Amino acid sequence: MSKIHSAKKLVIDFILVMLGNAIMALGTAGFAVPAKIILGGASGLALSFQHYVFYVHLSTLVLAINIIAFVVGYIVLGKKFAVGTLVSTFAFPFFLALFEKSYYLTHLTKDTLLAAVYAGFLIGVGLGLVLR
Repeated sequence: MSKIHSAKKLVIDFILVMLGNAIMALGTAGFAVPAKIILGGASGLALSFQHYVFYVHLSTLVLAINIIAFVVGYIVLGKKFAVGTLVSTFAFPFFLALFEKSYYLTHLTKDTLLAAVYAGFLIGVGLGLVLR
């Protein structure tokens, strides 16, 4: 494989990972958080801590949990794992912070069922792009 082809693939992969993180953050900030739906993973832990323990922005808690998970993953799973997850460790909280600040994105629907469907769809599509 040529260096140009490898560089092109790397750029496309980076763009897809960023897009996937943005879509996941939109599903989280636009639908799950306003409907008070607890998610799995770092977002779910952060939502639980935010409501019951800490009173800071969700994106700050997600970033803290992601950094801790990243360090543990690096120690346990090695360098290859760390390189593959470095972008998402910081991209998701970044997009989440952007979307949290938008009044319009946090008031898209008042219907909890509809919010759950949209959140699940967006988070699933975003995660699919990231893991691809």
